[in-house]
Amino acid sequence: MIYLFLRLFVDVKDYNEDPLGNQTERIFEKKFEILNPSKFNIYPCSLCQKVFNSKRKLTAHQKNVHISGRPYKCAKCPKSFKCSTGLNQHQKSHSPRNKIECNICLKSLSTKFSFDLHMRRHNKEYVTKCEQCGMKFISKGELKLHTDSKHERAFLCIECGKRYSSKYSLDYHMQTHDPNFKKVVYKCEKCDSSFDTERNRKRHILKWHRDCPRKEFICDLCGKVLVNLESFKIHILGHNGAKPFECEYCGKKFLRRNTLKWHRNTHTGEKPYQCKICHQSFTQPSPLKRHVIAMHCK
Repeated sequence: MIYLFLRLFVDVKDYNEDPLGNQTERIFEKKFEILNPSKFNIYPCSLCQKVFNSKRKLTAHQKNVHISGRPYKCAKCPKSFKCSTGLNQHQKSHSPRNKIECNICLKSLSTKFSFDLHMRRHNKEYVTKCEQCGMKFISKGELKLHTDSKHERAFLCIECGKRYSSKYSLDYHMQTHDPNFKKVVYKCEKCDSSFDTERNRKRHILKWHRDCPRKEFICDLCGKVLVNLESFKIHILGHNGAKPFECEYCGKKFLRRNTLKWHRNTHTGEKPYQCKICHQSFTQPSPLKRHVIAMHCK
């Protein structure tokens, strides 16, 4: 810890003059009579040696990194983990190699662990359920995510008091409190629209600018043209009569995961799709679109 402060306040040349450190101690005693970090607006974390220029930032760091018990952060996304093993497993998801494909719904999984969890869902191997709504889950972790997002917003920003349903969302939000944070904006080259992720920008282009060159997937059975591989796979499953996604409440099956997600809202009463003009809420995006056209586009 002493060396940490010396690096900040003592000339490196003076330090190197005495390899044994005796000269360094004398320099330190001469320059600073009392080791009082707050006197110089330096607040080191006692757990990881990271240094902050305000007590507020130190408190936020300790709460979000150490108190949350997830000190291992992914360098490519805001996710963090309790142990290095979890981080190593997660990092594989950023690599397209070694993907495992489900032979039921054709979804590709990045690790054997995630593949096993995925198969539990197909096989209805539920291990726990939500006490508030009765929904069943394949793991305790999935139950916790559900509880945090559906029944409470457990992730609190200590800077402004905003609450979020996932740590990923909180971590992304915390970056906005950093004075050096620059939000990346992905702009559409065809219009004035802008997006927070490249994925959303591509979705916008495929939906609204169909004249843009893109790879197409043509179904040999009906001739329909699909704009990406995932849509093509789902389309083929539809020809085979497959409906791999089953509702935990009523047993109804669906071809697409999103359709199941919207259907669940009819059981839970959740209406996450809100009209920006009159604030009326809907369980699915389609009724919202019809509402906007009928009520606000006259």
